[in-house]
Amino acid sequence: MMDIVPVLHSAMEAMAQGVKAHDVQHALLEPATKFEFKVLKGPIQPNAIDCGFYVMAAIRYIIQSCLQEKSKSWVKKTWFIHDDVLALRQSLHSWCLDIVGGE
Repeated sequence: MMDIVPVLHSAMEAMAQGVKAHDVQHALLEPATKFEFKVLKGPIQPNAIDCGFYVMAAIRYIIQSCLQEKSKSWVKKTWFIHDDVLALRQSLHSWCLDIVGGE
């Protein structure tokens, strides 16, 4: 697996070069050397269309877990299952229809 950290550092340096505000440059450059990235084993989507829903489900799970102050051991492959993602997709679909007044 490719080490992504140097790539992210390069991207942050490139973004900083295009910024004129010194405080924004500093915010991009200073923390870049302090990042520690870990590859986590999480749920894997079974298709090519649910990517965004898997991201939303993971973000929801991370936020809920952080609010509950769980230990780092909560990060595992069974955060949620595909049925949870399908329920999230259906819930968002219904919400969108309610907002736009659809059937």
